[in-house]
Amino acid sequence: MQYSKARYPFRPEIDPRTKGRGFLTWSTSDVLPLAPGTWWYRVRGIDFNLPSGVQQMSWSDPEKLVVSKPRFKVVTTPPKRKFKVLP
Repeated sequence: MQYSKARYPFRPEIDPRTKGRGFLTWSTSDVLPLAPGTWWYRVRGIDFNLPSGVQQMSWSDPEKLVVSKPRFKVVTTPPKRKFKVLP
């Protein structure tokens, strides 16, 4: 998976976790290290049943992703609970 600040030209950002331009995940979801704003991401599959050197499939078309700033507030609750997070 790779992500970029621009759809075109797509310029993959350096992922702080891998220090590379993108990362490999074995699941269908992941938490991205993105700041609030508009981002574009693309993915491609890997087929380990194919011979070495041709296992990577082509990149998907870039998809838009809008990341918003977190919004929450902490309120007091009865003594049995210490805090409660509300949307």
